[in-house]
Amino acid sequence: MRLLKCTDGQFQQPCDFPDGARGSYLLMSRAAKEKIGSTLSRYGEFLPLKCEEGHFWAFHVTHFVDALDENASDLLRSSETPKVVLMIHKHVFRPEKLTADWMFKLPQSRGRGRFYVTDPFVNLIRASGLTGLDFKRVWPHS
Repeated sequence: MRLLKCTDGQFQQPCDFPDGARGSYLLMSRAAKEKIGSTLSRYGEFLPLKCEEGHFWAFHVTHFVDALDENASDLLRSSETPKVVLMIHKHVFRPEKLTADWMFKLPQSRGRGRFYVTDPFVNLIRASGLTGLDFKRVWPHS
């Protein structure tokens, strides 16, 4: 891993989550792992990254919750395998399935794709003073 220090001629500010939460992994600094690692460990695994500029980890979410209401959601399914969800345009979750989980993936993703977080995780990050994450609410819809 290499840290980008300059993008489009602009210097990048150091942060605790250098890639935000754009992919299927959550990249984090040592400070982030030390502050929230014990809370996250029940939802996945920390994979060390090789980087000469510091200590970083990729957090791989391995916790799945079958919370998606497929009938109420707007989904794009595979034409070859209709049970496979390729994309979710509009999320609708079953609230009774999201009672205690702070971070999860959907079984419909088959281990690939994005992970989801709930309000307790968002509140933890905001209270921690860690930087680099922005959150996009996908449900309930406003």
